[in-house]
Amino acid sequence: MPLHRWSDRNESLNALGLAIRQGTHGQIRDLSIDLTDDDCIVVRGDSRSYYGVQLAIHATQQFGASHPSLPETRLLVRVDGSTLELVVLRGTSDESRESPSTHDADRRPQLTAAAIA
Repeated sequence: MPLHRWSDRNESLNALGLAIRQGTHGQIRDLSIDLTDDDCIVVRGDSRSYYGVQLAIHATQQFGASHPSLPETRLLVRVDGSTLELVVLRGTSDESRESPSTHDADRRPQLTAAAIA
């Protein structure tokens, strides 16, 4: 990967981390952000409540709306000893921004997110 492309991507990941920290008001602890080989952003952290997770979803969606070239984002947030994995898709269609996916077709979605205005 050329150095300028790596630098731009690293700057975007740092900006996403800042957006999540600010958007969650510090409710996500031990925040780490990585880019996988399959071009997916993985955000890991710990939260004391599901409200912190909701704020992280919202911050990720808002960041994605202003940076549509970034790939999908996986949120792996540990709440009370259990890890919650959500996928926030990128894109311009309304369908891709409706709600985060839990990748479990056998269960009703438990979390929904408001549409970005």
